[in-house]
Amino acid sequence: MPIYIKYAISQGWSDFTKDLKNQIGFEAEANSHDLVLENNGVRGYTAADFAEAVLGKTSQQRKLEVYTAEVSDAATLTETGFANLSFLSKSQLITYHGTATYTVDLSNLNENSVIFDETHKTITLLIPHAQCEPINIPSDRIEFGDLEKGWLAFGDIKLSPEE
Repeated sequence: MPIYIKYAISQGWSDFTKDLKNQIGFEAEANSHDLVLENNGVRGYTAADFAEAVLGKTSQQRKLEVYTAEVSDAATLTETGFANLSFLSKSQLITYHGTATYTVDLSNLNENSVIFDETHKTITLLIPHAQCEPINIPSDRIEFGDLEKGWLAFGDIKLSPEE
């Protein structure tokens, strides 16, 4: 028997014995975990353990949130078949609900942004115009309407939340 077959068999047996050792034994007690979701005593438990959060790039913001608005929009998706024939096409109405937030970036303020009028005893502050931040559309606030199909259109319209 060639040497590589012997090696493969020995590695396979080694992996099998490791798996067997891991499967025979007991899990830790339920209260040793970070969060116990369900504890059924002898019948088992469902628990979660959390890793330490890792912070990525950080930055200090100097934005003032000045306005929020609920936003709704509807879109009709159309997927056509061969040669754009109607009986091979399908369409679906999708309604999005989200929140638009407008902010003012105060980091652009400087000494030229403040005007002091001594004679009238007034101070004028020149602030930048508010800008709309990216609109937040949670995936649970997307409504999918009924799929309208042509006579020979099969399947659903496939769309991911990012799309």
